[in-house]
Amino acid sequence: STLGALLHPLISIVVTVFNPPLNFLRDCVESVKAQSYDNWQLVLMNASGENEEVEHYLASLDDARIVMQAIANRDIATNTNKGIEVAEGDLTLDEFMSLLSDEDMARLLKVPSWGISPNG
Repeated sequence: STLGALLHPLISIVVTVFNPPLNFLRDCVESVKAQSYDNWQLVLMNASGENEEVEHYLASLDDARIVMQAIANRDIATNTNKGIEVAEGDLTLDEFMSLLSDEDMARLLKVPSWGISPNG
């Protein structure tokens, strides 16, 4: 619902993945999973081709909030735009869409409350 989106919006975090060092990718994903805000969607656009190490790691992720899609590698803008098309975040793109590199770690997500309490 619209009120639900205002109170607890779904934040989509789009990550393009292209043959990163596995420890960087793992740190990136784990930093999102460690957020205290829980209404997020991690969109992983895997352009790594047949990188078995990356494929195995992505296949091991077991979280309904994580969406993975294999794509042909184009360029960072095209790969990111494909991720944005998959993302289901609430409200407007610029307010509730976040982009990460596969070598970044997410800082604490800050969600505006607009002075509204979900408990009334």
